[in-house]
Amino acid sequence: MRNNTNDLGLVWTSEEHIRAVVRTLVLEGAELPPAQVDGQTPFAALGLDSLQIATLAVELEERFSMKLPDYVGYEYPCIDALSSFVWSELGSRQR
Repeated sequence: MRNNTNDLGLVWTSEEHIRAVVRTLVLEGAELPPAQVDGQTPFAALGLDSLQIATLAVELEERFSMKLPDYVGYEYPCIDALSSFVWSELGSRQR
């Protein structure tokens, strides 16, 4: 199993952990019950507007001590896609 660490030395042990963090942040922004949010539903369909998507990106940057591209919420428009991207970016910093 691959581990990723941020600049603060915090460890993320799996893509599933990243997905759980992204899902939690999306649930907070969308104000929906967990049962109504799956990993494939686009952020816009969950009711997130552009400001909320930008805020999600900033929160992820802070949480994982990384810089995300401005377009990240649109290029990776659902929980699963965004989580996979964040995981791969964290992993690329370890190479």
